[in-house]
Amino acid sequence: MDVEAFQLLVCRGMFLGTYTDQGPKTCGKCVASEDHEMQDMATFASWGVDYVKVDSCNRDVEPEHWAKFRDAINATGRPIVFSIIAQGQKDSWTWGNVTGNLWRSTGDIMNSFGGFTSNLDRQIQTC
Repeated sequence: MDVEAFQLLVCRGMFLGTYTDQGPKTCGKCVASEDHEMQDMATFASWGVDYVKVDSCNRDVEPEHWAKFRDAINATGRPIVFSIIAQGQKDSWTWGNVTGNLWRSTGDIMNSFGGFTSNLDRQIQTC
């Protein structure tokens, strides 16, 4: 994207978000942020990123993995919204609020009524 076009979007109130994974690869098999949390968050902040979604496709879910991202984001000094995608593993609703700004408490929603009700049942269990 050309810089002038991007600046125009920002001036009109648009926000910039990006995506990475806490493992070595993203869900789409692209290079991700494992062991590069500080570097990647600093780069995102320098780009003016406002929102970062960190997935968990290629690494075990452990709360301390996301704490590295939280600390790296805080070190940038830029207010970046941090979205944790832990698919509800390791009871993410019990630690997500002290680590990120929003977090998933279920898996992906499938394109079916059964997929919807499965996630709904999971939500009810967390209450």
